[in-house]
Amino acid sequence: MITKLSALLVVFLALFALPSRAGAQPLTGLWDATVLVNNGALEIPFRFELSGSGSNVKGSFFNGDDKTTSTSGSFGNGKLSLSFDELGTTLEAALQDGRLEGQYSRGTRGAPYPFKAKRFTPAQVGETNVPSIAGLWNVQVGKSSKGEAAWQLIVRQSGAEVSAAILRIDGDTLRWLLPRACAEAGIKKRVTPHTLRRTFASTLLKNGVSVRHIQELLGHASLNTTAIYLRIDRGELRRELLLRHPRERMDA
Repeated sequence: MITKLSALLVVFLALFALPSRAGAQPLTGLWDATVLVNNGALEIPFRFELSGSGSNVKGSFFNGDDKTTSTSGSFGNGKLSLSFDELGTTLEAALQDGRLEGQYSRGTRGAPYPFKAKRFTPAQVGETNVPSIAGLWNVQVGKSSKGEAAWQLIVRQSGAEVSAAILRIDGDTLRWLLPRACAEAGIKKRVTPHTLRRTFASTLLKNGVSVRHIQELLGHASLNTTAIYLRIDRGELRRELLLRHPRERMDA
């Protein structure tokens, strides 16, 4: 009788001592993730990394060596939530049986993408010789609405492990090159294509180019959009108004 009671007590304590199944599963580390685009017709794979715990979770997407990290995130009760303020997007997923499933919401850019991820596992190739595919590849595509006819695929390889970044030959390429150029030049401040456009617009304005002409050069449909790029000091704006206003010319 004592033996049976002892056995029941051990089982009872074990059940209450173990954390919940969702909470016991580790979250940090590398994941192989996918999103479904074009109404589920196309599956896009990518590497995904999670770090931290509780209310201080970070998630990072990889496009080759280019890493985009969430600005905030949390994980609790098997639910993962990440915000990417720079992109205006969020990721919501549930952890179950070692897998993440949820959706990647794109804000105002369209319907969310279904998201799935499983633990990263190194490729097993045995004694097979792995062909080398590392390098820069040119991907021919049908001409897009932006006039693009080709993309670039940058492939890095270590044995059977491969990482790649696909870049449109426009802003994507610039976004990939800028951090590397800034690092080589010793520039620690974060610089983006948006930074360059805003600097371009502000420099033109300070050198006497009209806002209307700047709007045309930037390709904006509205002057309100152009105004975002023109961070002019109020004092400078007042001096310009006093200098250019017709009343000031009449007094002269």
